[in-house]
Amino acid sequence: MTQSGQSPADLLPQGATLGIVINADNSTTGALVLPASFTGGAALNASMAGTALLTGATVTFSQSEDTFVRELVFTLGGTTLSANDQQAAGDIWTVVLTKQ
Repeated sequence: MTQSGQSPADLLPQGATLGIVINADNSTTGALVLPASFTGGAALNASMAGTALLTGATVTFSQSEDTFVRELVFTLGGTTLSANDQQAAGDIWTVVLTKQ
């Protein structure tokens, strides 16, 4: 993730996690966790409950939680969903999700 005017930061070593389960009916579950060191306040623990929409090789998520995830457009490639260098919530994000 890159915040405006700053160097890119890898949030995983700071304790950030993102897990999304896409069910057969396209409903989703999971969680986004961002540590307090990133948010500048309290840690964020947001539900990823909602739906996934597959259009061709792109996937978007519709969720009630207002996070950057629902602003990204992911590309499906084999067992990964990736969103590379996309602006969301005022920052630039690169997110790669790998099927477990």
